[in-house]
Amino acid sequence: STQGYSSAASDVYKRQAVILDKRPTGIDIEYRSDRILKIRSRFMNPEEEAGIDLEHEVEHLLIHWCAKETLFKIIGQEGVDFQKHLHVNPFPYLSSGTFKGRETRTEACREYELAYQVTPDYVLTWLK
Repeated sequence: STQGYSSAASDVYKRQAVILDKRPTGIDIEYRSDRILKIRSRFMNPEEEAGIDLEHEVEHLLIHWCAKETLFKIIGQEGVDFQKHLHVNPFPYLSSGTFKGRETRTEACREYELAYQVTPDYVLTWLK
C-alpha cells in the first residue's frame, strides 16, 4: 500500500524515474545535451556559476538544473523563480555524489540533501 507516501516522477526520452517516500519528495532526469548552456541564465545565480567545473561544464550545469527541478517538486509551490528561490550549495563535479540544496520560496526555507548520478546519456537527481 502507498497510503501515507509521497511520490514524484520524471521522464525524458523513453526513460522514467520514480521516487516514493514518507515525506514530500522529488526527482528529475534529463537527457545529456549542451542545450543547457543556452538557458543557464534562467536558473543559475552568480554564486552557483562560480562553482561550475569548466572541464565538465554541461554535466555540472545539468546537475544544477535537475537539482532545482527536484527542489521545485519537493516544495510544491507556484511562483518559484529558479534563480532566486532555489539554491544549490557548491560541490565538486563527480559522476555521482550528494550535495545540499535549499529553497527560499516558503517561510520554512528548508535545506535538503540531494543525490545525483551522471550516466553517458542522462543526469538524475533525487531527494536523499
